[in-house]
Amino acid sequence: MIIVEIGRGLGNSMYVYAAGKALAEHHNTELKLDLSHIKSWPKIEKFGGEWEFELGKFNISAKEATNKELRKFVIKTKFRPLDKLIRKYKLFERRVYYFPTSGKVKDFFKLPNNIYLWGYFGHEKFFKPIKKIIREEFTLKEKYKEKINPLLNKISKENSVGIHVRRGDLLKIGALVLPLDYYKKAISIIKKKTKKPIFYIFSDDLEWCKKNFISLGEKFNFIRGTKSWEDFELMRNCKHNILANSALSWWAGYLNKNPKKIVISPYPFTQWISNDYFDNVPKGWKKIKVIKNE
Repeated sequence: MIIVEIGRGLGNSMYVYAAGKALAEHHNTELKLDLSHIKSWPKIEKFGGEWEFELGKFNISAKEATNKELRKFVIKTKFRPLDKLIRKYKLFERRVYYFPTSGKVKDFFKLPNNIYLWGYFGHEKFFKPIKKIIREEFTLKEKYKEKINPLLNKISKENSVGIHVRRGDLLKIGALVLPLDYYKKAISIIKKKTKKPIFYIFSDDLEWCKKNFISLGEKFNFIRGTKSWEDFELMRNCKHNILANSALSWWAGYLNKNPKKIVISPYPFTQWISNDYFDNVPKGWKKIKVIKNE
């Protein structure tokens, strides 16, 4: 059994789930999910992400770990300040393994069975061997598609381009926000490489998009009022993608099934510029260099 903790943010949770699933498949064992972080109190409104089990909207095979199973490895009180203290000092831990995203994949698959696994795992190297499994499991359950089915059908018949713009929480925490010039360059590339593209914008700040994208001289369809799992399902089903520096964006581009897809990514693909950045942009994506905020 491999246990991983699922936190806030659908895209980040996908990284953790996919890596845990790959290690579980490697050991021919089951993956279990620790949902205590989502269920803990108080639910502090900081950074992005819903305080609910967003991955549960998808056709995932892993089940929630029981309290008895968790206690074999870690102690979780579901009181956030205390749980943070316990984790900080690694109290009561047994067979808990921390693995960095920059670590070598061969060392990752040397990790033993029957462990609690910590990490971010924001690189395809951890789950590339099971991409087919992940593609199947990260599909939205039919009951959660009902609201978006008309639009899903529409974009599947068009030369659709999903444009993701993330601003809200990044502005609050002082992280890297992609400049309008990035999207201008990306749209120019799309227009040169494909015929009659139809642009769909997904954003947590649609009013800013409506005000600023008009200067780019294109017709845009602004998608309003959808949940993160709905945005993901719509973006991944567009023919092409212009990504934000967002894990959810990354997954939409990665799981886009169009064999002739054009995926345009900011480079470096990060929200925090640092000297130890590692390249997590898959081969074949078009990279546009981004240096600083607007």
